[in-house]
Amino acid sequence: MQAESVLLFGGKAEEHKLIVQLGAARPAGRRAVEVPVTLGVPVDSLVFAPDDKGGYATEIPLAILSIDEKGGRSELPPVRLRVVVRQVPAAGYARFQTTVKLRKSPQKLAFTVRDAGQGGSLWGAAEFRP
Repeated sequence: MQAESVLLFGGKAEEHKLIVQLGAARPAGRRAVEVPVTLGVPVDSLVFAPDDKGGYATEIPLAILSIDEKGGRSELPPVRLRVVVRQVPAAGYARFQTTVKLRKSPQKLAFTVRDAGQGGSLWGAAEFRP
């Protein structure tokens, strides 16, 4: 619902903290493409825990919603993003990568994650043009 709210009404400026970069689309069927997505999430919004290999790991749920030029909406399957680091960064962004399957049509995408470090949610948006 948060992703839908971002696309329909715009998100709160103070929650617009995700960096979203779309990669080059690859064919994935007759009417679909796969698009690599890189998300930057502020480190202070993440909670890291020691992992069994001596590093630190964090995992966050990602919600994605798209809306095409005709107003058609589609909610993409939820994704859990995970990153492992040797040391917890003091500041900056953690980079997560995933791939989404989209229709071959122009659309706006909204990405939302829960802000585990400070509460609330974070969002970012991108426009896809095949």
